[in-house]
Amino acid sequence: MDIELVSESQLTCLARSGAGRSLQVFFRQLGGYVYRADDIFGYDPPLITSVEPSYALTGPVDYTFRIDGDSLGAPGSDETKRAVVGGLPCNFTVERNGNNPVSIECTGLTGLDGWVSNEVLVEVGGETHSISTIFRAFKYPKLIALAPNVGATTGGSQVSITGEEFGTGLVDIANVYIGARPCVQVTYISDRRIECRTPPGAGAKLPVVFEN
Repeated sequence: MDIELVSESQLTCLARSGAGRSLQVFFRQLGGYVYRADDIFGYDPPLITSVEPSYALTGPVDYTFRIDGDSLGAPGSDETKRAVVGGLPCNFTVERNGNNPVSIECTGLTGLDGWVSNEVLVEVGGETHSISTIFRAFKYPKLIALAPNVGATTGGSQVSITGEEFGTGLVDIANVYIGARPCVQVTYISDRRIECRTPPGAGAKLPVVFEN
């Protein structure tokens, strides 16, 4: 046991892994006498620092997420009560580095029925940490029309693309392609409209592809 007697009125104890707040501190002598300290002890609450992947699409895709952070649970205990990604509870296991939990693996989630929110949450020992800024739940983008639908072979034509679920800004747009070539410049107007400066190319009836 990791206890060091400093003096007859002081000792130090290396706390074992655990979870919870307002925990009572007891001292038991070998003779069986039990003393209760006036002060209480508390473990750090869970802290989520990242989730990977940091996005998910709505559709028939199964996902496995890894939640990283601190104080995510204790080895060999059931103190980690709940893990949520995209507003949906998942089946989870606490992954450990030695004796220290460093991440939670979330399985059993699918985008088939859509995501509830951007929330990522972990509950440990009755305390929770919830964050909605490190994960994005996307719906599949839909392209409806583009105008004009012709442009110069040298590129540089400005094309307006209308549709749905284009996201909240350029950060949500990976690429927009005319045929097999990416647009030279993409301008975000709204979640229903973007503009593309066309690349050089040739051909008719080329596909337009939006990638988020």
